[in-house]
Amino acid sequence: MKPNIRRYENCIVFTIFVVCTLTSFVFVQFAYSHFTLYVGNCKDRSPLSLSQVDKNEKNYHLLTSSLHLITLPLIWMCFISSERNRSAVLRARSKINLHFKILRCLSIMKKGVEKAEILIESLPYIKEFYNKTMVIKYGGHAMIDDDLKKDFALDIILMKYIGINPVVVHGGGPQINKLLEKLNIRSSYVQGMRVTDRETMDVVEMVLVGKVNKEIVGLVNYHGGKAVGLSGRDGDLIKAKKLTLLKNQAKDMPPEIIDLGRVGEVIQVNPEILVALDTQGFIPVIAPVGVGEDGRSYNINADLVAGAVASRLNASKLILLTDVEGVLDQDNNLIASMTGKEADRLIESETIAGGMIPKIRCCQKALYGEFSNNPDGTAGVAKAHIVDGRIKHAILLEMFTRQGIGTEILK
Repeated sequence: MKPNIRRYENCIVFTIFVVCTLTSFVFVQFAYSHFTLYVGNCKDRSPLSLSQVDKNEKNYHLLTSSLHLITLPLIWMCFISSERNRSAVLRARSKINLHFKILRCLSIMKKGVEKAEILIESLPYIKEFYNKTMVIKYGGHAMIDDDLKKDFALDIILMKYIGINPVVVHGGGPQINKLLEKLNIRSSYVQGMRVTDRETMDVVEMVLVGKVNKEIVGLVNYHGGKAVGLSGRDGDLIKAKKLTLLKNQAKDMPPEIIDLGRVGEVIQVNPEILVALDTQGFIPVIAPVGVGEDGRSYNINADLVAGAVASRLNASKLILLTDVEGVLDQDNNLIASMTGKEADRLIESETIAGGMIPKIRCCQKALYGEFSNNPDGTAGVAKAHIVDGRIKHAILLEMFTRQGIGTEILK
């Protein structure tokens, strides 16, 4: 007798469920058909009538929403009115939860396996670069976005802990511009280079050495690294001279010499302080300010400082962080790898143009050791890379994965 009673109760609950559901949908269709008919009659009426349509539309949506809010709880209450049905729901829910837990565990295991595969993929590169020096030029959007700044600091720390010796050279153009504007000091540019008088140079040195450099050092130290901030003055690290810029005149006229003020170029890098810091486990962070024979400070392009330092240290890699994907071909596809000579051909064909040309020239000079002559007769970096610093962990992806994410330039 009991099985028949259970079947009878289940039939009642199911019938109530179906009736409530059909009633709900029928009422909604009935209300919607009358509403559309009303709107059709109001098409050619005044704006006042149309506003009434909008009002009725809101009332329609309110009514249907209310109906669903009332109907659904009634259906649910009818369904769980029986104690046996309630226990069945609980059992089904527990089974569903168990399935979800299993799927979640499988998902976690799959992610763990993927991470392990990434580590295994990076193992040959870690072995190759162990105890090697990498010079990273840090600039662009990676210096502005807080998340990217944190990622950069963690990347540098990781490199140090796995036996790689990172050296950071940073820029700071946007920060300099911001302070110059606050101080109402106007800046002028010639061929993309800032004309730097004595007053501007004071601001440049204050921002690069006193603010940006210390922020980077503090960020690395905060996340568990050991960084030390330097400028070209420290340990006589970067010897510089005034940059001479020539502007071509007419055929029979000599080129015009343009005075850029305290803009300099690197003539010598003295790496003793970098070697000393490296042996003690510190990460050097260099501001691109050099010192001349007369003791004056010179503002130097950060790419050129990074290239000169990398060349002098015979670094395995020079990595320039930028705000572009890398070097693109004529179809705007990323060029994953090329030689210095191939880069010359792309410049001649104007495939490489604009602000990318100085970066390519910097990489070429670093590759061929054209920044300075090393006493031991060797010079130049093994590879140079132009990488999109807007990507999270861009340095690690370029160094420790097969495909990389930027453009590598070879000799």
